[in-house]
Amino acid sequence: MKNYEITISPNYVSNWGIKEAIRELLQNAIDAETNGYNKSIEYDGNTLTITSQGVDLQAKDLILGCSSKEDQDGMIGKYGEGFKLALVVLLRKGMNIEIQNGNKIWIPSFKISETFGTQVLNIEEEESAGDELTFSISPVDQQLYNSLLDYFPCINNNFGRTVECDNGQILLDKQFKGKMYVEGLYIQTDDNFKYGYNFNSDVVQLDRDRKAINYYELRALTAQSIITAEECNKEIFDAITDSCVDVRDIEEVIEEASDEFLKEYRDQFYEEKELDENTLVATEAVMKQLEQMDIDVPVVKGTEIQSYLIAKANDKLGIIEEAKELINKKNDKEEAFDSFYNSNYSKLMNWFMANKHYLPKKAQEPFLKIMNNIKPYSFYKIESYIPDNFNYTNESIIDLKNAILEVDDIDEEM
Repeated sequence: MKNYEITISPNYVSNWGIKEAIRELLQNAIDAETNGYNKSIEYDGNTLTITSQGVDLQAKDLILGCSSKEDQDGMIGKYGEGFKLALVVLLRKGMNIEIQNGNKIWIPSFKISETFGTQVLNIEEEESAGDELTFSISPVDQQLYNSLLDYFPCINNNFGRTVECDNGQILLDKQFKGKMYVEGLYIQTDDNFKYGYNFNSDVVQLDRDRKAINYYELRALTAQSIITAEECNKEIFDAITDSCVDVRDIEEVIEEASDEFLKEYRDQFYEEKELDENTLVATEAVMKQLEQMDIDVPVVKGTEIQSYLIAKANDKLGIIEEAKELINKKNDKEEAFDSFYNSNYSKLMNWFMANKHYLPKKAQEPFLKIMNNIKPYSFYKIESYIPDNFNYTNESIIDLKNAILEVDDIDEEM
């Protein structure tokens, strides 16, 4: 019989509990399955067993930080700590663990180290017969098992109603609302999101505690999940219609939408709204701009996300983007005039124009040089429109602004 002393204290990762420990063992089985080794998970009312067929651990794998997965893509765990920390936590919680490790049995326990004079993790090894890696954990009563199922639906593969997508799965049932998983392992909950998501491990980077997908990364992931869904069913359609958080970043990933998905969304939208073919959807501001552009298709009001999807489905996204670009240019001028109106520059120039006949030319030139240094930042956008004899009164600025914007509208209509 061999004995392996591992220098990990019983108090290590003191914030971890049974769920975190089980998560590590499940994660290893999932990673092994990614590499072609079938996993199985069984529960008999007292013992939970997690098995990977054809896998065995080497003595070197007991070294903290040693992992055969650290250079492999698509692995959830790459830190070389998982199953060792799991053993520490489970032992600390009074659980019994037996590991069938190929043709060996490993029995973990805490023992006083003769070298260090304190308790450390210890593995006893006995000869056995087998060709699999199985972690047997007991006692696991029904209440504990049920709580594990809530956190790790990969145990029984019960994710309820799902829609497959490029990122993994969208979980539609209410009990999964806002819950985020990676390969069936619970990560976090954010009730801002309408649905739950089970992400593939290759699209999510996790820290050692397998937590903390930040909010903005989640928005990007959920938008990509929605837009690449294998079908645009009612739940997906409703999420887009409601502009829920899950879809807020769809514009950033719209190019990833399949033609079939866009067609399904468009057809449902037209049917629900009783619209004719080729109808475009636009926000109120874009609708007004499209009217000035005199496009030859009907337009109805809708959200920006609806607008992009319908336009993309009808191969008319360019028209929507052109209208938005014109609006942005017009808004830039309007904002520049507003900044000009409220600036000290306009007030001082108004005083100068009203009193320059009292000032000698030698005084006027230095004054204007100083004024050049205090122009509003955005003044360059409208400077070419300012007449030489402009008097810089508030009324004159407003009149000039309205005249310039009106000319823009006339140009666009032509």
